[in-house]
Amino acid sequence: MPHLKAINEASLASFRALNGRAEAIGLFSKNEYYDEVATTDTPYLMLPYAYAEVLGRQRTTRRLARMRVIADAEVRIFSSFPTSIILVRARPAK
Repeated sequence: MPHLKAINEASLASFRALNGRAEAIGLFSKNEYYDEVATTDTPYLMLPYAYAEVLGRQRTTRRLARMRVIADAEVRIFSSFPTSIILVRARPAK
């Protein structure tokens, strides 16, 4: 299944590029409230999750290699969420 590996690698490269672009243009700010986020930008909140999903689908033949893939996916998803979803906050109650 070499073609699946090539597709996976291309997907990972695309996600890396897309995530880099989203960070470079500053789609989300610490000073932003959830109702200030443009509807068209909301799919980008899920970039870390989607990237981790593709990363976790990598095929491995050895147990240690699989554990590394899973650990990398876990780190990617949980280290990235604070910079996207958690930064977008709710307005304080009046």
